[in-house]
Amino acid sequence: GRQSPAGVARMDAAEAPSCSPAKLIALVLYKLVHPSATVRDDAVALLKAVAALDLGVDDAGGDGHLAEIFSQDTLPELPDAYQAFQQNVSTRLARNRPALGEELLVEALGRQMDDGAADAGAHRHVLAALAPWTAALHLPHIAAAGRAERLLKS
Repeated sequence: GRQSPAGVARMDAAEAPSCSPAKLIALVLYKLVHPSATVRDDAVALLKAVAALDLGVDDAGGDGHLAEIFSQDTLPELPDAYQAFQQNVSTRLARNRPALGEELLVEALGRQMDDGAADAGAHRHVLAALAPWTAALHLPHIAAAGRAERLLKS
């Protein structure tokens, strides 16, 4: 038989995205501080999907360290509140998934150079959110592996 559209949608939703979790998280960090509440809420949904598919976290927050991220589906309207959420997400992910750091930094810093990627306020907030990822980098290992140039270019 034929599958219902809902069945196809469930299958498609369960497929891994074609780009890496680090790139998606970089996108999420930008969108979590977008002026539009709809875009911010979509960023939360994308974060949950990435976490479920690529980070091994379920909607109930199966990974105890990341469970708090899933406590809300919408973000508050106050900029200070959604910026704090962005910082919290970034800090927790950097602590629990440090292997994503190098690629995430290259992606996010590349977006910093793209004037059309976001407004100056978003760039500033994302730079602040990258601090825990930067702190977790071990530059001698990156240099020894020959990847320092890629990181420094971004």
